[in-house]
Amino acid sequence: MGINIEEWTFDNLHHFISKSVDMDKAIEVLNVNIHAMNLIYDNSELFEILKSAECVFCDGEGVRVAANYLGANIPYKITYADWMQKFLPYCADRGYRIFFVGSTPQILEKAVDTVQTTWPNINLSGALNGFENYSTIKKAIERANPQIILFGMGMPLQEQTIRQLKMDGVTGVYLSGGAVFDYLSKEVRRAPEWMVVFKLEWLFRFLLEPKRLFTRYFIGNPLFFWRIVTKQRPRFLKN
Repeated sequence: MGINIEEWTFDNLHHFISKSVDMDKAIEVLNVNIHAMNLIYDNSELFEILKSAECVFCDGEGVRVAANYLGANIPYKITYADWMQKFLPYCADRGYRIFFVGSTPQILEKAVDTVQTTWPNINLSGALNGFENYSTIKKAIERANPQIILFGMGMPLQEQTIRQLKMDGVTGVYLSGGAVFDYLSKEVRRAPEWMVVFKLEWLFRFLLEPKRLFTRYFIGNPLFFWRIVTKQRPRFLKN
C-alpha cells in the first residue's frame, strides 16, 4: 500500500529519536495500525504524510502480520501503552524537554500528574489539551521550545497538525500517540496480560467501547487483510 514501515525494536526507535533531537529540525515519528492503513486507502493527504515522514513504525499486530507476510521482518509491534513505560524514563535520564498536546483538559491533567509522579526528574516543558486551535498550539510549542512533542489527538488530525507545524518551521521531534494520554492517565485500562500474549488486545478494547469500535474491528480488520492478500493499492493510486 505504499508505506515504508521500519523493522525496529524499542532500542532502534530510541536511537533514531536521540539522533533526531541532536539535528534540531522538524522530524516526524509516526506510526500505523490497521485503522491507519484503512484510512489511507481513501485519504490521499494522510497517505502523503505517512509516505514522506522520516519514520513510520508498527503500532499494531495486524500490520506486523501483514508486513511480515509480504516479506518484512518486524519483530514486534511498538504500542504506546507499552512504549511510554520505556521511552519516558529514557527521556528523563537524558533531560529531553517534552511537550504534551492532546485529549481533554481533565485527562491530560491526570496524565501529567501520573508522569511527573512516576518519573520526578522528567523535563515536561508544557501541556495543552487537544481542543485548542492550531494557532494556540503553535504558539505554545514555540514558547516552550521543547525537543520532543507528543501528540494524542487521534488520526488523522494529529498527523495533519504535525505536518502543518513542520511546514511552518517549528522544530522538534513529533510523535503521533493517539490514545496515549488515556493510558498515561489510567483512564483506559490495559488488557490483561494473557490477552496481550494471545494477541487479543483488540478484543479487550472492543469490549470497553463496542459501539465505537465495532466497525473498525469487525469490518475494518477483514477489509485490510483482503486488500493485502489481493494486493490493492490506495484507491487514488490506481490510475
